[in-house]
Amino acid sequence: MRKYSYLLTNTARRPINVRCRAMSILLLALSIVGCGPLPDDTTSLPAKDGNCGIAQYDSEAIPELIDQHYQFIRISYPVDCEDRLFAAVSLSSGYPILANGRDLLWLADRLVTHGFIVAHVVTVDDGYTTPTLDYAKAHNAAIAKLIAENNRLESPIWQKVDETKLGSVGYSRGGQGTLFAAEMNTNLKAAIAINPWRETFQSPDSSGVLVPLLFFASERDAIALPSRVK
Repeated sequence: MRKYSYLLTNTARRPINVRCRAMSILLLALSIVGCGPLPDDTTSLPAKDGNCGIAQYDSEAIPELIDQHYQFIRISYPVDCEDRLFAAVSLSSGYPILANGRDLLWLADRLVTHGFIVAHVVTVDDGYTTPTLDYAKAHNAAIAKLIAENNRLESPIWQKVDETKLGSVGYSRGGQGTLFAAEMNTNLKAAIAINPWRETFQSPDSSGVLVPLLFFASERDAIALPSRVK
């Protein structure tokens, strides 16, 4: 599978629970956000891996992937599974930028095993003052990069992306960023906001979003209060 010199990872396929799909992954997110750090061993978490292996490449290996709206991107895609077009999503965590903004890479990998192409981005962030709207710009820039890579002949994901099935997934500010992105980007078909947080004075809000939305709010989250999910 090492067809490309910048193919960084190709993990073997693992057993699948055939009824465990994207919803189980997101229920996993619901069960853990706001409840302390993830365990080191994520194999004990309830959502199971799918039947696809994982391959990936990132902007550290290919600087041309960088965009003015994000400082890092890792594109992960399925291998060793059914040869078809795959739905694709952008993925972003929130503030503070934990693990250099890469604290959701495990979730990206889990999604890939279930047949998604994932662009995990780290927003260009100058700290607490960074507007949540900048996270939306990072999401949309990641979606644009996925489309560009889908049409670049030398890309590992060349003609692998189903451009009719694009979405956005985010946590905290990255979650609110998904809602802003869905309002601004007509290419998106769904947005999933996990414990979304935004400044009270900031617009737009989710009232103008026409694509399907899925919200998660956790009662133990003392920052992104469930009452702020409107």
